[in-house]
Amino acid sequence: MVNFINVPGAFSGALGRGARCLVGGLDPAAATTVAICNAGDGELLGVKKFTGSATADVDLSRYALQLFDLGPERTGGTAGSGGGVGDGGAVVSGAAGAGVPSSLEVAAEGSVALQLECEGTTSPVMTFVLSAANPAYYVPMTRFSGVREIAWGECDEFSLVLPAGSAAAKATLTGGGGPLERGDRSAGECVPLEVELGSVEGPCVARLWLDMADIGARVAQAGRAVEDFSQVEVRIEFPGATASEGVDVVVAGAEDVAASDAGIAPIVVEYAIVAAKPDGARLCWINSLGGIDFFTFNAIARGVKSESSDDPSPAFRPVTRTLTLVSGYQTRRQIDALAGICASPRVWIACGGNGQAVGEDGLAESVGQAGGGGGYIRARVATRELTFPQPGIGNLKIEVEI
Repeated sequence: MVNFINVPGAFSGALGRGARCLVGGLDPAAATTVAICNAGDGELLGVKKFTGSATADVDLSRYALQLFDLGPERTGGTAGSGGGVGDGGAVVSGAAGAGVPSSLEVAAEGSVALQLECEGTTSPVMTFVLSAANPAYYVPMTRFSGVREIAWGECDEFSLVLPAGSAAAKATLTGGGGPLERGDRSAGECVPLEVELGSVEGPCVARLWLDMADIGARVAQAGRAVEDFSQVEVRIEFPGATASEGVDVVVAGAEDVAASDAGIAPIVVEYAIVAAKPDGARLCWINSLGGIDFFTFNAIARGVKSESSDDPSPAFRPVTRTLTLVSGYQTRRQIDALAGICASPRVWIACGGNGQAVGEDGLAESVGQAGGGGGYIRARVATRELTFPQPGIGNLKIEVEI
């Protein structure tokens, strides 16, 4: 009788050896067919035939990769009655929050699900994320650490695996004295403002989408001014989730998640609100953990490359626009995170907002929409130059083609 052995665990890494399933109980004297299907809609992705063995080792990586469609696009879920804002830790509930776009949502494209079918027997559903290693649960899928920087009008996101239960997010704005220069961590006294960001139910890959244009609109709704604030703290809580429920809490690198029978400790991500870079270009890319990272580079040069063509007409000659970008001095950990852009399978650049460096070159076409701002277009990292002027401090210079 056919059985499935070593079935990958929930949200396994699609690029590693964990993306394999062993099918047992086969007749070595007969040819056996194993069908690989999309568990979402039943689409047949491939067929493998085995003979001469009682077991079949099925590598699922390439089938899972067919289904991934990660990108910086907000699906636009809507928060319920808890999507309002309030002063001093009091969150407005009721009609004030109705219709407000939810910032914490299920990232439907953040994971894919497969099933095997062999001789009338179907395997359990197997879910994968776009990484080599199995992801940590309840931990942001990002290579960045410490305090992040973000300007009004910019967007940022991070995803995490929610294996069970629910997650709820809120943002607390603090500080004062107007937008800060990048790198200034000081903050004055001001009455905090809380913004509910929504909730989701697991199991899923949950995405926290932080749209500072949307946050600014909610600040205005509360009768406050964006100049009052210089910091944002995003907090995601997991009510009722415990490590003793049969869900392993995995440690990702040096990141620890406090877990006990009392519950899973909240995730806290801090942002410094900084002045927008006049020549900034905000890029985002798929990182090695299967999430998407964002960073605003300084654009120091623009160019146009004309490619050769058999058509003599200049109108039909392919043109590639280029941007030369630098990160500015960053810590070694931040540089290591930024360097991942050079190995990423997909890179995008914002078109609109701080991506006006692209718009000025006449490139108006965009792919997808993000919050209330512009969309994102695909880019390619053509060259890179990494320098370390002193120990622990680095600068990344890249040229991207659009």
